[in-house]
Amino acid sequence: MGNICKLLSWIVLLTFILFPAHEGEADVSNVFKLRSGLGASDLADIAWDGEKVWVAGSGTLSKMMWGEGHLATDWISLNSMTGFGRGSMTALYASEDIMVLAWRYEVDIDEKLYNIGDGFSISLNNGENWRHIDVLELFPDRADWSYPGGETVSYDIAFSDGTLWCATTFGFLLKSDDYGYTWTNTIPDIEGNPDENADNINIANPNYWGVSICAYGDTVWVGTSQGMNVSFDRGKTWDNFSWPDEGFGDITKQWPGNFCVAVENKVVDGVNHVWVGSQPSLGKGLYGICHTDDNGVTWKYKTTKYNAWNFAFGHEGASDPAVSDSTVFAASDSGLVVSYDLGENWNIININESDNLYWETGYRVFGVLVVDDTLWATSSDGVARSTDWGKSWSISRGVTRVKTLDKGKLNVGVSSMFDDVKTYAFPNPFSPSRADRDYSRTRIQYALTEDAKITITIHDFSGRIIRELISGENRDGGRDYQEEWDGRDSNNTIVPNGVYYYIIKTNKGDSSRGKIMVID
Repeated sequence: MGNICKLLSWIVLLTFILFPAHEGEADVSNVFKLRSGLGASDLADIAWDGEKVWVAGSGTLSKMMWGEGHLATDWISLNSMTGFGRGSMTALYASEDIMVLAWRYEVDIDEKLYNIGDGFSISLNNGENWRHIDVLELFPDRADWSYPGGETVSYDIAFSDGTLWCATTFGFLLKSDDYGYTWTNTIPDIEGNPDENADNINIANPNYWGVSICAYGDTVWVGTSQGMNVSFDRGKTWDNFSWPDEGFGDITKQWPGNFCVAVENKVVDGVNHVWVGSQPSLGKGLYGICHTDDNGVTWKYKTTKYNAWNFAFGHEGASDPAVSDSTVFAASDSGLVVSYDLGENWNIININESDNLYWETGYRVFGVLVVDDTLWATSSDGVARSTDWGKSWSISRGVTRVKTLDKGKLNVGVSSMFDDVKTYAFPNPFSPSRADRDYSRTRIQYALTEDAKITITIHDFSGRIIRELISGENRDGGRDYQEEWDGRDSNNTIVPNGVYYYIIKTNKGDSSRGKIMVID
């Protein structure tokens, strides 16, 4: 029966993908903006709806339907659907039939980029149909703003006991008890807040800059730019934990960085543990992970070496004896890190599938998820999946698929987008001096049908070889490859701006070439 359902699902999907709507059917085709394949490589949030894994990135929402996520046919991606917002997705929540997306786009004002929130998209039928919630439905008093969603973005979403909670900048907390049809803006009444009659109340106080949330029962935790807030009565009254004005002091007894970008809880042996990822804010605090097991009466630093963007947890009876309820995974700027003893000791988990397909150690991992005995992680390099708790990985990216270098066949990449070329480079152009690693290097994409030895050379406009990236390296057939160039020549000097060429050759005589532009 399960295979029949899968077949029927694919018949429906392929109908919309392969056969465009006739005139007069635009309303239907607009709803089903679906295609097979992973929608993007630059991925942020990851969620489990009880049956399937969802990942969000670059304005595209992808759902792993079946398989292991390595093939285009394993995924369905949605973008530009009716009910979707503008720009990129900043938060994703998924559970059973309820799904919520938060949105933002950027506006250039006087040569400065500003984040503009575009509200929420909500689905009550597992992503089949969506309803968009505009910012003015959330904050009707901002109708006279040039951009009502200016700096009003939700970066974290929770759902508990029928209530939807959204941590929101320039607004602290939004809540809905009717699946997003009506909303209440909750502001904490804490001594020392600015005059609540002030016109800029949601702007003046850094404690109203909500960025993270965790909710269970009557308890709600909200992280802001001024520490962590907790309510034990569903948002009626609040307590705040923040960095003391007198400075550092004994960091083992003080609150960490005031900018609390992540918060999550886990019950271990009947005790509720709350974990917070922190960063400095307004000159106060440290990067790190802190923890409380007594509802905030006391806090302990668990590490100041790693920060955290998201948390996930192990469980008793895991397939690896080292993993238990005391296991904490954190997606951090230093990569995916793990503690097996409630945060006393931490280690980086290297994410690599092979010598050629890997995530750079020490670079940001943004999302982490545990589903049974499967560990997931997301980053600007795609999505990684491990079924042995991080010992081995499979990595999927939403890049355009190329024809194989040697046979000219369509290769089994994870993306459904095909290109009638054998190689390309991305990003292109790129800037070697740029601080953002994602744009300071380019990746040369190619694929092989059969095993081969690969040589790649970089040439300047005159044809002179300025760098040999790899020489006679063994690469297995039947898969995609990416080789990185950092914009430097053989003397490790960044090359001048201009057009460069690369040539790929196999030991069997196959070759292809592409063009790269450097703009620093």
